[in-house]
Amino acid sequence: MKKMLYLLLSVCVVLTSSAFGMVFAQAAETPQEASADKTEERQTASAYLDQSEDIVVAVTADLSGGWSVEFARGAVYLYDGEITEGKDCAAMLITLDAEVYGEYLEEAMADEDHEEADGGVYFPFFEDEDAYLTSLEDSAFILITASADTDIEAVVSRFELAAEPGDIPAAEWPRDGYFLDENENMLSITWMDDIDEPGWYVGCMLGEDSWGGTLPLLGDALQGELSNYEEKDPLTVTVTEEADGILLAVEGGDAYHFTPLELPDASIFVTINTEGWGMIGYEEGEIEPELDPEWPYQSAQINLAEAETYTFAAAPEAGSMFVKWTKNGEDFSTEPVITVLLDESADFVAVFEEDPGWQNPVMNFIGEYQCDRAHALVECFGNEDAWITIEWGGSASELARWDIVGRLDTETLTIEYSDCTKSIVVYDENGEIESQEPEYEDGTGTIGFHDDGTFTWHEDQSEYGEDMVFEWLPVEAAGD
Repeated sequence: MKKMLYLLLSVCVVLTSSAFGMVFAQAAETPQEASADKTEERQTASAYLDQSEDIVVAVTADLSGGWSVEFARGAVYLYDGEITEGKDCAAMLITLDAEVYGEYLEEAMADEDHEEADGGVYFPFFEDEDAYLTSLEDSAFILITASADTDIEAVVSRFELAAEPGDIPAAEWPRDGYFLDENENMLSITWMDDIDEPGWYVGCMLGEDSWGGTLPLLGDALQGELSNYEEKDPLTVTVTEEADGILLAVEGGDAYHFTPLELPDASIFVTINTEGWGMIGYEEGEIEPELDPEWPYQSAQINLAEAETYTFAAAPEAGSMFVKWTKNGEDFSTEPVITVLLDESADFVAVFEEDPGWQNPVMNFIGEYQCDRAHALVECFGNEDAWITIEWGGSASELARWDIVGRLDTETLTIEYSDCTKSIVVYDENGEIESQEPEYEDGTGTIGFHDDGTFTWHEDQSEYGEDMVFEWLPVEAAGD
C-alpha cells in the first residue's frame, strides 16, 4: 500500500520492534514521547496525532509478533515486519476532518457489503483495499485502510485510540531556554504547542551556520535531525542534560557543552520594519550597519534592559527609493542612516516607494539574437531580472533549449547565472512538441552584452570550449 502523497511532507519518527524495543521500555505510558513498551507478551508504540484545536488523538499500535510502525503528522503506517527500503505498509491510519468523514460514512453505509462493528463501519474502500471508519467523541475522525489480502479486522484490533481534550501536554524534559558554550556557539530549546507538530524545538548556531527542528523526546534525550537554513546537510543530534547545562552530540561529529545563558529582563522593546521594497540593518553604538542584499533584514526586534544607542540603516531595492523613517507612525527622519538613543519602547519603519524613473536595465538589450543555427530571445521581468532563452536546432525535429534567469551587473553589463535548465525538445510531424526532457538543471555561465548590439555567451558546460557571439536581429528580420 502506497502512502498518500500529501502525508509524505511530514517528518516521521520510525519505531521498529527489533531495533527500538529496549530503548523505550520505560516510557510506554507517555504517548508524546512516541514510546515503545516491550514485555514478554506484548510490545507497543504510541504517539499523538494532530486533529483540531480542541481534540487530540492518541494512538497506540500493537507491534507484537515483529510488526513495525511509522508515525507521521496525522498518520500512522503499520508494517507486517521490519521497515525496509521499498516495502509498502500493510495498513494505514489517518485522521480526517468532519466533512471528509461525513462523505466517507455516506459512501460506506450505501455499500451493501458494509458491516457495523467495533464501534465503526467496515467497508470496501477501493478495488484492492478494505477500510474501517470511526469517530471519537464526535470530534475526532479516523480512517484505517488495509490491502484486500490483509485481515482488516485484525489490523483494527492492533490500534488503541483515544481522544483527549485540549493541547498536547509537554513531554517531561528538564531544561529549556538559551545556552552558550565556550566558543560562543548558541543553543535554544523551546516547547512548541503548535497542534500540527507539537514538540521540543531545538535551534543552534555553530560558528556561522544555523540549524533547527522539532525533536522527539526518546527516553531521556531529544533525538533527531536538525535542518540547515542554507540547504546544507542536516545534522543528526542527541541532546542530553548535564549537571551544569546541556550536551549536544552530533552524529559523526563533535560534541558541544552548553551552559545556561542569563538574559537580562528587558523593559525597552524596539522593532524596526519596512514598508515597501527595501532592506534595513542595525548595529549597536554609532557604527553604520553593512547591508547585504543576500540577507536583507525585513524586520527585527531589539529588547533592552536599559537605554542604549543604536544605528539604523536603510537602502532601497532596485526600482524603489528610500523616503523616510517613521517612529510610532510619525515622521522621524529623511536620512537613510540614523543614530538613535533607544530609551523607550518604539516602532521604527523605513518607508520605501516605487521609483517612477526606474526601468529594468535589461530593457536596453531585449530582443532576438542569432548565432549560426542558434537563436536567442532576451526578455526582462520585474525590476532587475533577465530571462534568456537560447535554442539550437540539431535537426528539423529536434533542438536543444537553454532557459537562463539572472540579473545584469550594470557596471560590467554581464549576467553571471546559475540553475540554468538545458532541455532536449523533440517535435512530431505536425510541429507539436512530442517530448521535452531536461539534460541538466544546474547549468552555470555568463552572458556579456556589448555596445555594438551583440552579446557573448560563455557556457561552463560547453562541449566545444568556445564562446558564442550572438548578433541582435532587427524587428523585421526577427519576424521573418
